[in-house]
Amino acid sequence: MNDVQKVRESLLHLILDNEYIMQCIELMSRNIGVLGLLCRYFVVFFICSAVPECLYAKQGVWDNISLHYSLDSSANLKDTDNIDVKSDTRENLDVIDQDQIDSENLYKNALRALKKRDFKNAIKSLLDLERLYPTSNLSIKSAIVRAYAQYKHYEYDAAISTIYYILAKDPLNKNMNYLLYLKARCFYDKMPDYEYFQGNKEEILNALSRVIELFPHSIYAKDALIKVEYVIDSFAHYEMNVGYFYLMENQLISALGRYHFVYDQYPNSIFVAEAIYRLCEIYNVLGLRAPLIYYSNMLKKQHPDSLWTKRVEDILMTTSAISTK
Repeated sequence: MNDVQKVRESLLHLILDNEYIMQCIELMSRNIGVLGLLCRYFVVFFICSAVPECLYAKQGVWDNISLHYSLDSSANLKDTDNIDVKSDTRENLDVIDQDQIDSENLYKNALRALKKRDFKNAIKSLLDLERLYPTSNLSIKSAIVRAYAQYKHYEYDAAISTIYYILAKDPLNKNMNYLLYLKARCFYDKMPDYEYFQGNKEEILNALSRVIELFPHSIYAKDALIKVEYVIDSFAHYEMNVGYFYLMENQLISALGRYHFVYDQYPNSIFVAEAIYRLCEIYNVLGLRAPLIYYSNMLKKQHPDSLWTKRVEDILMTTSAISTK
């Protein structure tokens, strides 16, 4: 497990598996209504996304945009100070084509801008290179760097379009693993956009899953696997929030449907224990003892140490006391 995975796992366990933190978030939701629900939805994403990207640099910044910064995995460059285009030049030839020199200059300018994090000018130089010299041997490489620069400039849709253009032009590109990973990252990083998240849940998951399926032993697959788990948790978290809203509005049947959906569709989610507890809570209010006993036993069996298990025991004790009377 690499450093990024360890840090992200620690953050996830700290925030989501800690029942007391989740209790605080739940209390905030009750006190400030819809704003609290939105807070509950976004808090995990923003904290977990705070892991510095510089951790990836340990793999080399310019290996396939060096595990999120290089293009040529054979270069094994450790940081952007080593950027050059010597392998692509024709300095050893007696006759050097002027167009090739001009295209290389544009490419070098783009890399310099990229080093300074001036993504706008980097994109401009790369677009000029591809427009003026479409037959240059740097054309495809330029497009890959452009897709990365667009991603870093938060132009996710433009980056995805560039990736589709590259794959259409060169379907056997040696950087295929990185291109699919970058496309998946574009989908993934758009998740905080609530409207996008609502309409593109499966698209996000499919893009990440494709990286894992096609390149299971790559570093990209390992990172994509972590993100798949988080995406699934995000889906479950959204359903939990909707169910909680219905619960607060006393729309018990609608809430029941949401919690059942989480239990059935996301059984490995970190929210499943709470979902089972909410089912018990609603069945208790509805006076349906058989499903209450069934799901309470399920909760005890699957999550014996969870705070939600202790809570459901309180419900059962209260119900038993009332039945005895």
